[in-house]
Amino acid sequence: MKDLYENCQIKKEKQLSCQEAEAIARIDQNGRVYCDCGPAKTYHNGKCELTGCLNYSKTCQDLCNDNILYKDDRCCEGWNASNCSRPPIASTFCPTGYVRLRGQCRDACTANVTSPICPEGCTPMTNDQMPFHCKCKSGFELAEDGLTCREKVVCNEEEKKKCHESEICTIIDTKGVCRCAEGLQRLNGVCTDKCTTKCDHKFAKCVIIDRYERCTCIYPLSKTSNGNQMCTLEFYSYILVFQTNDTEPYTSSFCDNKLPDITSALKVVFGRELLKVETVSCKNEFVLRLVFENKQHPAVLRRMSNCQYPQGDVCIFPPKLNVKAASLKAIEEENLCAGILQELFNVSDASSECTKEEDNYTIRCREGFTAYGEVKSGRLTRWSCKAKDLLTSSSTESNAPETISPEAGSRETTTLNNPEDPCISIPCFNNGLCKKGPKNTYVCECKQGFSGERCERNAGKKLEAPLVVVITFSIGMQLSLRWLFGFA
Repeated sequence: MKDLYENCQIKKEKQLSCQEAEAIARIDQNGRVYCDCGPAKTYHNGKCELTGCLNYSKTCQDLCNDNILYKDDRCCEGWNASNCSRPPIASTFCPTGYVRLRGQCRDACTANVTSPICPEGCTPMTNDQMPFHCKCKSGFELAEDGLTCREKVVCNEEEKKKCHESEICTIIDTKGVCRCAEGLQRLNGVCTDKCTTKCDHKFAKCVIIDRYERCTCIYPLSKTSNGNQMCTLEFYSYILVFQTNDTEPYTSSFCDNKLPDITSALKVVFGRELLKVETVSCKNEFVLRLVFENKQHPAVLRRMSNCQYPQGDVCIFPPKLNVKAASLKAIEEENLCAGILQELFNVSDASSECTKEEDNYTIRCREGFTAYGEVKSGRLTRWSCKAKDLLTSSSTESNAPETISPEAGSRETTTLNNPEDPCISIPCFNNGLCKKGPKNTYVCECKQGFSGERCERNAGKKLEAPLVVVITFSIGMQLSLRWLFGFA
């Protein structure tokens, strides 16, 4: 062992390096020397870094009972260490696995602070018990806790033969076990990539991770822990293009191996505002997506092209990234309508279109379609669309009342001619349930937290039971009022 003398004592150099990080050099059960930072901290990059709020295998109650709440103040705000049996109201503090960022609870992966506990990276989840998963390097696999990587043990040939084509053999408790390959799960005895879970989160999708179904926010949306557990569009992404000063061809392995150096250099250039670096493409040049928490000033975006450390025709970006100066292109904000949102919400059909207005995006309805079911999610607003002829009666008599054609994506103001079902126009707001009443009446049953004749008001408190009201005026009038007062 390089850090041990022949008599199994820890070398002085290792002891001093641990002491510089305010840690103690110890020997683990495998005979390896490590720096013990104590509770709620982990030795990473030569120093002890806070991990109390990152380790979601422990709750705020556990941190309180262990008397280490004070070690990491990014979560569990308001807990009284002298009385752990009386926690504060759940909505007033961030649970473990989350940190407070700009006044909101963010999962630690999205907040880009998991490197001490997930050195290989992480994947954000929508499961509150496991808000993110750590990634593991080649030869290792993720343990059941979602945080620990364990070394893979290879099955022998006889054990492998017992597995079906879609299965892989894994050693569990010293025995070979046949399991579905990564990205697959077992349904009705067969390994499949089919996902059956219906996600409750808005704009979330079902994915299979570690052979189990999970709900995760679809990029570019991310989840906040602010009570509604909604996937929101809040971050800003930009596109950076350049060529490195390397002679190697742009193979997939070259691109993968180069990305850590690129990420380290970009974090030096842009600081903590830079949350994530992703490869969009890597063929003859790097096309990267830079994700920031806030909109960036043009002067900040020029930091790359300004080339602070030029050397001939190369720009040097510490710690170890060399870029061809002539290949550096101006960093531009990514237009999410150009591809990601189009693909995400399948708005390439005839009913919807994606538009960008300043910093906000809207999935709105095209002419000939009626908008309903507005959903706002940070900088994104999405309307559901249906053909107008579904809202009008089948007969088109000459004495039909006048129809006002709305602007594409706006609320419909069509006056209906003796509709058979008053609920067809979706008169109840905020996901209230419409029930048909006698003649031209309907009943709105409001969701908890909303009130009003059509559930248009936020009650500001929980309702003990659904609020039911009966509306007895014409559908044409209520549709016009919906447009006039701008109810959502």
